[in-house]
Amino acid sequence: MEFVIFGRPHFSGPGSWHPTRLPANVSLFGHLDGEAKRRMIGSAWMLANTSIHESLPVSFLEALHCGTPIVSYQDPESVTSRFGAYVGSWEGSGLDALDTFADAVQQLLDDEDVRLGLGAAGRDWVRANHTPERFLAEFGALAGALDR
Repeated sequence: MEFVIFGRPHFSGPGSWHPTRLPANVSLFGHLDGEAKRRMIGSAWMLANTSIHESLPVSFLEALHCGTPIVSYQDPESVTSRFGAYVGSWEGSGLDALDTFADAVQQLLDDEDVRLGLGAAGRDWVRANHTPERFLAEFGALAGALDR
């Protein structure tokens, strides 16, 4: 199993994460976008989002668009529990929940039918609800409300 980490830390200094002694099956890719990012997310078996402080990350929508289910400490609008595995909300760093997180990852790895079904359902949902047309309609409604 290969684990790929995208992105960069959102802050530096005391308390920030600095990778040391990573296992051989963990790769740091930094920032990716465009076709390279779509290819990587689309080939993944799941998106494992370890953030304990996000609402609805764009990475969730990107993964679901590719049919990739989610494992996360966050469950905005029940997106994670509907299209992956929600491992519960944890205070602090989230390290106390690593066994629960690992169990959720293992369950999705062990059951291909469930994994693929969750991904397909997520893809259908995101493609129906997060479209350019819907964005423009909602944005227009918000802008109109500001004009009043």
